[in-house]
Amino acid sequence: MAYVHHMLLHASRVVSRAKIVDRSTFDVNEDIQIIFLHRVQTIGACARRVSLDFRGKYPSVPWQRLTDISSRIGQDDLDIDFDVLWNVVTLELGTLIEALTPIIHAEGSTTKGANPIITDENGLEAPRRAGEMSARTPTVRQVAAEHTTAMSFPAVTACPDGAKW
Repeated sequence: MAYVHHMLLHASRVVSRAKIVDRSTFDVNEDIQIIFLHRVQTIGACARRVSLDFRGKYPSVPWQRLTDISSRIGQDDLDIDFDVLWNVVTLELGTLIEALTPIIHAEGSTTKGANPIITDENGLEAPRRAGEMSARTPTVRQVAAEHTTAMSFPAVTACPDGAKW
């Protein structure tokens, strides 16, 4: 179920981003291409890890098409078909979100340690506002405090050669 959750998360994020990027921007912006490629490849990798029993339980999801996604886009970074990538993001992932959303609700909505997906009125991931965090997300101070109290170092007042700090 964790893989299905991550598939929905990545699909929602890339579709949300695609709504504010047009094709001409996508074609010239390598950063956006890399983001889209990474998220789509992650969706394919997660789909490959979903058990056959689970896939059989939800035949409305195009599991085979998802598991073949990397070969459809390109086998390596030198042979990426950006037309196919754009079409997957803009034409196929919306349908995937529609197929996965009821599964998430039926099977359970989050995975251990994962941030919950915040969705807008269309069921797509809503962008988080600056400073907005999940209840499970520790603040920088909490992380720093945890690490500094967990480690203690002996006080050093002189260098090995006898010089003072």
